[in-house]
Amino acid sequence: GVGGLLMPSYASWLMGHYGWRGGYIGIGLLVGIVALVSLVLFFRSPPVPQLKEGGLPPPSFGEIIRSSRAFWLISLPIFGISIALVGLTTNLIPILTDRGITPTHAAKVVGLLGAASWISRFGIGILLDRIHAKYIASGIFLVSAVGTLMIAVSGNSAGIYLAAILLGLGLGSEADLITFTVSRY
Repeated sequence: GVGGLLMPSYASWLMGHYGWRGGYIGIGLLVGIVALVSLVLFFRSPPVPQLKEGGLPPPSFGEIIRSSRAFWLISLPIFGISIALVGLTTNLIPILTDRGITPTHAAKVVGLLGAASWISRFGIGILLDRIHAKYIASGIFLVSAVGTLMIAVSGNSAGIYLAAILLGLGLGSEADLITFTVSRY
C-alpha cells in the first residue's frame, strides 16, 4: 500500500529527470534494495511443526487442489478479480494520459489508488471480524466494478479520483479475503 502510494510519483519524477530507461533502473534499484533489506532483517525460517502422537500430517498442495472444492471456489473468483484489477491498475497511467491527463496528474491518481488499497487492508480486516466473508467479497468487488465503469465513462477529475479510490479498495482487499477464506474453509 505504501509503495502504491509513493511509487507512481517516484517513477514520474525519475522519468522526468532521467527518461524512461532511467526510471526503470531507478525503480528496479529501489525495489531490489527494499527486498534485500527486508529479507535480511525480517525473514526467518519457521519452526517445523511437530506432529502429536497419532496425528496426521497436513495435506500437500497437490492433495488440496485435487480434492478440495472449497479451494477452487475461493481461488478461481479471486484469481479472476485479481487479474482484472492488477491489469487495470498497472495500465491506469497510460489510460489516463491517453485521455489528455498529464503524467504527473495521472501519477497522483494512481498514488490515491495505492492509499485506498492500504486503507482497505485495515478496513477489510475489521469487517471480516463482524460480517460474513461472502458479503464483504461481493460488496467490495461490486465497488471495484463500479470504479472500473467510472474509469471508462468519467471525463472529469473528481470522477477519476473517486474511481481510483474504488479500485484501490478492491485491490487492497483481495489478498486479505483470500487468506481469510482459505484459513476458514
